Amino acid sequence: MELSIGTNWDGALLDGLKSIDAVTDLYGCLPRHVTGHGRPAASVPQVTRKQVEEHVQEVRKAGLGFTYLLNAPGVGGRQFDPMTRRRIREHLDWLSSIPVDAITVSLPDLVQLIKRHYPHFKVKASHNCLIRRIPQARMFQELGADMLTLHQTATRDFDTLKLLAREVQIPAQIICTIDCMPGCPNSVGYHMSGTSTLSSERAELDEHNRHASGYCFAWCHLKKAQAPEEILKGGFVRPEDLERYEAVGISDFKIDTRVLTTPVILARARAYAERAYAGDLKRLLSVFSLAYKTRRGTQMGGGGEAPSTSHEFFELARHVDFAALLDFPNEKLDGFLKFFTNAPCGLDCGECDYCRAWALRTMSWDEKNRRKLVEILTDYRTWLLNR
Repeated sequence: MELSIGTNWDGALLDGLKSIDAVTDLYGCLPRHVTGHGRPAASVPQVTRKQVEEHVQEVRKAGLGFTYLLNAPGVGGRQFDPMTRRRIREHLDWLSSIPVDAITVSLPDLVQLIKRHYPHFKVKASHNCLIRRIPQARMFQELGADMLTLHQTATRDFDTLKLLAREVQIPAQIICTIDCMPGCPNSVGYHMSGTSTLSSERAELDEHNRHASGYCFAWCHLKKAQAPEEILKGGFVRPEDLERYEAVGISDFKIDTRVLTTPVILARARAYAERAYAGDLKRLLSVFSLAYKTRRGTQMGGGGEAPSTSHEFFELARHVDFAALLDFPNEKLDGFLKFFTNAPCGLDCGECDYCRAWALRTMSWDEKNRRKLVEILTDYRTWLLNR
């Protein structure tokens, strides 16, 4: 097993990783750069180029790889504008000088550009490429990608995973801690496009830009508070279930940690490295937060860490932490994945009640605060649309 984790640029993180052999790669990027990436700039640590250079050097000294994120799902076609293309090449020249080991991208033409002009870089096709079928995987292989990050809707389709390992010659990677709802209307087309726009060098970092992703998170939390089974449908992978993926040929895994504190990152990495976690499963997943900080050292998600709120809508008197109102013991999910390994899940649900039945017997809610959270998020959506 090889494990890739998001860095928070803290030197202490590297010290802690010395005892976790499964971690082979760290990933991250500047808060704003030419294409943008998968987070709003305001929600990630505000590191400078010099800090990135120094951190990458320390990562390499530790014997680990470093992957840089150029994974915006779209830049409005600007990558073909001569000035923007020059800026992309300048950024890649800088990354070559550091040097980083790999680049994660979403745009097919950037895969080809990098492989043609920077063949020393390993290129990873991003989760934002929506790869979930064999023809898509083959296409990115043909473009020159060295690794595929599968979309979360593929993580429980074991028939496809078996075919992928047999028929595609480059390795596939799975993000273990992502928990987006299948069929979400925001998804990559809206959520990731909006947040990547807010991390490009053209973004205006005013105090209101957080609402582009805040609307999406509010939608996500509202639906999951109303129908808890949506949490189970998200495609996350428990540490105990890694062996099921290795059995079908998947051995590269990723955990979404780049906006968390060092102790939380190390705890999550250790859980997956040891393939066991005795605790509340929500503390491993990325979705459980209501808001995020907008200062350096931000935490977004964090599985139970109470996030601060600086916008006028979220006064402390109204604040309810999504993670605090749900008890979700990991051991109660033992056996949950077997259903998916025995038969493909079409994600259409229909009359299937499997996830709902498991949610009812594995999750305990603080009902009073659950209702309060539904009220807050409904009010927030109304407030946004009436501004």
